[in-house]
Amino acid sequence: MMPRCTMSQRCWRRTVTELDRVSPREGIVVPLVALTMRRPDFNPCTGIELEEIDELVVASTVLVPADRQVNGPARVSVLASTNHQVNRSIQRIVTRFPRLRACAYLHSHPFARGGTWPSRGPGCDYDGHMIPLFERNREAGLNTSFSFIACRAGSGDGWVIAAFALDRWRRIVDLGFVEVADDSSASVRDALVESLHSRADVRSMLHRFKGELARRGLGFRIDELFGGWLRVVIDLGDSCAAVLLLPVEFPRRVPEFFTVRRPGNGASRFPAPAAWLTTSDGWVRVVDRIEEVYHVRP
Repeated sequence: MMPRCTMSQRCWRRTVTELDRVSPREGIVVPLVALTMRRPDFNPCTGIELEEIDELVVASTVLVPADRQVNGPARVSVLASTNHQVNRSIQRIVTRFPRLRACAYLHSHPFARGGTWPSRGPGCDYDGHMIPLFERNREAGLNTSFSFIACRAGSGDGWVIAAFALDRWRRIVDLGFVEVADDSSASVRDALVESLHSRADVRSMLHRFKGELARRGLGFRIDELFGGWLRVVIDLGDSCAAVLLLPVEFPRRVPEFFTVRRPGNGASRFPAPAAWLTTSDGWVRVVDRIEEVYHVRP
């Protein structure tokens, strides 16, 4: 079963306005996509296959400046050095809304009506951007790439947007047409969850947790993963570490704890009730439990 594709009303209006501006020449828009997984226990420490994705939500877009585009009747490209400017805009958005990914392209085939398909050949859709993007996405654990191609509707002057992906064998998969979702819909709201670092309650909890770890002499590091997850790795000695994965939806979605043993990175879930993290002394009790289970002492 393949994922369904949706786009917020705001993004749809912005996209078709840009495509109308350059029509009948090809246009380009950078879509920022949130991925909703089928498995409720998914975490960013595992790779993602196309068939594991339930929904793609285009919840933000970045426009390429008009003077940086080269628009032709059957091809669109951007001028050299444009990537740096666009990447800065992308970074500002994904820093605020970390569930979003720049894992797709969007351009138009204004010459097509009612449907279209990715072109092949040097510099074309498949060879020119779907395959290179597939390789870049794989480096981030996403074993697919996406291409949204707008064409004229079957009748009238409107647009439809066809969605395509590559499977693990780099074959093109037709995902159907993009559906427009209300800006207030749950899928769009979830895609635009703000980062954990932007929330005072989470910053306060992490501050207490880090303070307790430091007070007890436990080494740790904190980094941010795709999708806005925070990862806390606590050194337990004897080639063992406890790993806390804090989802961007916290506390609506509970954190996950693992024990990782090296070498081999064998992992097992850590028995820590989520309720500990919702009480005033919850982080202290987590550290108590780490010391109790693993006999760790400073």
